[in-house]
Amino acid sequence: MGFIFSKIWTSSSSSRAREKGRRAVGGKIDPNPIQRASFHGLRKIALMVVFALVMVGGAMGGTKTWNLTGGGSWTTAGNWTGGVPVANDDVIFPNTFTGTITAIPAITLNSLTINGTYTLSGSANGTLTISTTFTVATGVTVTLSSTNGNRLGITLASTATGTLSGTGAIAGGNAANVLTNNGTFNMNGTGNIYSFTNGATGTLNINATPTIGTFSTLTVTAVGNTVNYNGAGAQTVKAIAYSNLTLSGNGVKSILTGSSVTSKMSIAPGGGGATASIWTGGALAARALFLGGVNQASGSHSYALDGATYFANTTGSITVVATSPITSVAAGGAWATPGTWVGGVAPTAADDVVIANTSSSVTIGAAASCANLTINNGSTLSIGAFALTVSGTTTVGGGTSGTLTMTSATGTKTFTGPVVVNSGATLTENGNAAALSFGNDLTITGTLTESGAAVVGIAGNLTNNGTYTASSGTHTFTGTPHTIGGTQAISIGTVTFS
Repeated sequence: MGFIFSKIWTSSSSSRAREKGRRAVGGKIDPNPIQRASFHGLRKIALMVVFALVMVGGAMGGTKTWNLTGGGSWTTAGNWTGGVPVANDDVIFPNTFTGTITAIPAITLNSLTINGTYTLSGSANGTLTISTTFTVATGVTVTLSSTNGNRLGITLASTATGTLSGTGAIAGGNAANVLTNNGTFNMNGTGNIYSFTNGATGTLNINATPTIGTFSTLTVTAVGNTVNYNGAGAQTVKAIAYSNLTLSGNGVKSILTGSSVTSKMSIAPGGGGATASIWTGGALAARALFLGGVNQASGSHSYALDGATYFANTTGSITVVATSPITSVAAGGAWATPGTWVGGVAPTAADDVVIANTSSSVTIGAAASCANLTINNGSTLSIGAFALTVSGTTTVGGGTSGTLTMTSATGTKTFTGPVVVNSGATLTENGNAAALSFGNDLTITGTLTESGAAVVGIAGNLTNNGTYTASSGTHTFTGTPHTIGGTQAISIGTVTFS
């Protein structure tokens, strides 16, 4: 097998970094910044942590700790141990101090730990973004400024985990004082959050029993987000609209009138003793119902019909209006058209999708999202000038055929989970400059063809056991280590590692 890099770049401006990059790739130093290297007779090439060390350089953050016994300005170096925080730093407010922190900029931090009672005030109306960890200690109240011109919100990235424990609270007084969660947030105590919004990728775990934490405003309607009542005992489910609702842990989870579930409801997904108590005479409707991790058939489900394993003894019920996965009908059609799908319900970001029937063709004519995507033998999925996001696994073909075609440079195609192109199947990008984002492993046993100057990002391993034709655009590999190999040749023009 041959693996050819015709161009390899690093982002470091130092000659030493370029030498390390060339030495790691080619085994020798070449004064030319564009290194040609050819590797023959190897099944796999592991591109290890050395690339990350060369690339990230000074991008790593430090730890900055507030050192005043009261409040002060964020931008004053003397108020911190380690200097004024910059992007990607870990910021700590100690538990022995209290006060108002002013002039906080709109900044992205790696982590934020608050162990004391503070008011956070912005330099302007803005947002603090957290990449990995946000922690508010037990019994601590954090107040977000509601004063116009200094209003502050907090956003957790999809990679972040937040935790509020005990009687801890996040207070506010304005609609801008919202905690937006795109990652995972653990509400472990009985405290209060002034305003909380789950983004489409967010998961909110509510753990306390029997009294749960409170939210002055709780918004969890974004398609794909999940609220999980996972306490070890009885809990009362807040009576609001949910996208995905999970009841886990143990004990009776009481669902009150006024509750609704638009996508998926799951009861005891990992076993345990959680049961749903739906209000007397209540009738919930969901697109999918999982009991003990098992997808249930369409129709009504209740204590009377399913027994006491998953339901408490009430007359309430939940009706599955469309099972997941959502499966295309034989005639195919437009993705957004209900008649294209068995059950007459179009997919949402929370649904698994199967393009199921031989000769079935489904066309995406607007931005589309789903969880797992499977294109069966003989079936075709086509997308033009629109974004496609698959948060789970993408499987093209069942071993003999199956086609995924992208025909326009407009709209990023994002595959967050693993992508598998099976034998006989094809994944074709013929938009001549489309952006492709592979967030996990890419395995090719069939054919994958990129065209023009398509820009490609790959965050996992690349394995070619079939036919891979790369575009002339930059291919960026993120994360370490990378394994690039397979039984067939891989030739990529321009490659970067970060």
